[in-house]
Amino acid sequence: MRDLKLPPFAVDMRMRRRVDSISELVFPSAAGTPRWPANVRRQWRQALQSTPYEGITPRDFRKAVATLLEAEQGIRAAQEQLGHASEAVTRRHYVPMVNEGPDATAILEESFGKTASK
Repeated sequence: MRDLKLPPFAVDMRMRRRVDSISELVFPSAAGTPRWPANVRRQWRQALQSTPYEGITPRDFRKAVATLLEAEQGIRAAQEQLGHASEAVTRRHYVPMVNEGPDATAILEESFGKTASK
C-alpha cells in the first residue's frame, strides 16, 4: 500500500465516482470486486477504440507523469511518485514502489486539471 496526494481534479473525479459506486473500490467490477488486470486492459482498449486516444495505455500516463515531475521537481520526485526503488529504475522502467510519493498535486493540477474538468 502507498499513499499519494491527489490534485483537486483527481479528487473531484474520485468523489463523483464514489457517489455512484457500488463498492469502496475506485474502479470495481460489475460485482463490486477488484477487477483483474487483464480485464482492465481489455476494457481500456475497447473504451478507446475508434477515438483519437486509441493505442494509449495506462503506462503512457505513468510515463507522462514521470516526465513532467522530473522536469519540474527532479528525478527523485518522479521516482517517489511512481514508487520506484531507485532513480535508475525510474529512468529505465517501472518496478517496486515506495510508501508515499511527493506532494505533486499543484503540478498535476496545473498541467492536467484544466482538461480533466472539461
